Amino acid sequence: MAFARRAIAKVRRWRRRLRGEVFAAWVRLWGGSAGHGILADSRLRLRHLPHRGWSIGDGVYLGEGVILDIRPGAVFSVGDRSKLMHYVIIGAGERIEIGADCQIAELSSIRDSDHGVDAAGLISTAPLRSKPIRIGDNSWVGRGAALISGTELGSGVVIGANSVVRSRIPDNSIAVGAPARVVRQRQLPGSP
Repeated sequence: MAFARRAIAKVRRWRRRLRGEVFAAWVRLWGGSAGHGILADSRLRLRHLPHRGWSIGDGVYLGEGVILDIRPGAVFSVGDRSKLMHYVIIGAGERIEIGADCQIAELSSIRDSDHGVDAAGLISTAPLRSKPIRIGDNSWVGRGAALISGTELGSGVVIGANSVVRSRIPDNSIAVGAPARVVRQRQLPGSP
């Protein structure tokens, strides 16, 4: 029984590596850059073809059901060893930058564009307004969080589950809520 479990796990890892290599080749084919050792689970969806604005680092993990809605001309970068877990949605109309060693938990949404909400017309046909999003290195976005246009997370930031972020969160902060507010600072090794 243990042998069968190990064999199944090995096959799953091999499939993730193969899908990751195919994904990386696809990004490179269309002019983007993609590192080595990318792992991709099943049902990864691209809403638009990759392009020159894409940059995916080494060892990036793309979980099951991740949706990448990166519009032509937008910039999308993910740093080395970052993880986009299951069913994360990324929507870039202008620019989304995710640093190295970040973890974006399942069911999170990162979108740099909003619809206009003027009462004069239909919301669905209102023009999109975009502001870049930046996530610093070594940050963790909790399950179900929403990062919306103009969000800037410093390095080492933790965002609580189901939080809504549309502001700047300083380095090594822990922020929670809707809207997200800093509740404390992370303790660094060697600090009092």
